[in-house]
Amino acid sequence: VRVRGLSPHVGVIDKTFEIAAVYFAVPDAEVNEENQGGVSWGTATTYTNALKKIAQDGGELWLKAGRYPLVASPDVFTSTKEVRIRGGFLGNESSLAQRPTGLMTIIDGQDTCQTLKVQYKATPSLFYIERMSFQRSAGKGLYMELPKGSETDIATYAYIVDCDFSNNTLFGTDKPNTGLGLYLYP
Repeated sequence: VRVRGLSPHVGVIDKTFEIAAVYFAVPDAEVNEENQGGVSWGTATTYTNALKKIAQDGGELWLKAGRYPLVASPDVFTSTKEVRIRGGFLGNESSLAQRPTGLMTIIDGQDTCQTLKVQYKATPSLFYIERMSFQRSAGKGLYMELPKGSETDIATYAYIVDCDFSNNTLFGTDKPNTGLGLYLYP
C-alpha cells in the first residue's frame, strides 16, 4: 500500500506500509450485540472498541458514514503499529474502491468527550486518517502527542486527509473559548 503526501520540509514523500487487518465499525445503535468481532460489516463493532483493536494489532479501521455520538472519551490511542482510520463507507463495501465519494464519518464529542487522542511511543508509527469529521469535542478535536523534536516533520508520523474539525472547545462548554480542532504537541 502506498501513501503519498506533501511535506513543507522534505517535498513530496512516499511511504509504503503493510496493513495487518481491516476492522469495521458502525454507530453504536447499529451494532449487533451478539456478534461484534469487528472483522466484517456483519460483525461491526463500536468506534471505541475498534480503536482498541487497531491500537493493539495495527491495521485499518473502516467506519460507516454517519454520526457517532460519544458518551465517554475513548482511551488514549497508543500504538507502535502503522494504522489507518478511514471514514465515509456505506457499510457494504468489500474493497476500498467500492467506497462512494462525498460521504464523511462524524465523531461527535457532544461537548463532553474528547473525540480522539493519539500518543506516540519512542518507535514512530504512521497514523493515517481520512474522511472524518471531529465535532463538539471537549478537549481538542484531534490531539496528537508527537515525540520530542518531531514538530518539523509531521509527515513522518501522520497523514490527515479530507478531514473536518468544527465546534470543538479546549475544556468543554462550561469554559467556552475558541477551541482547538487539531492539536499537535511535541
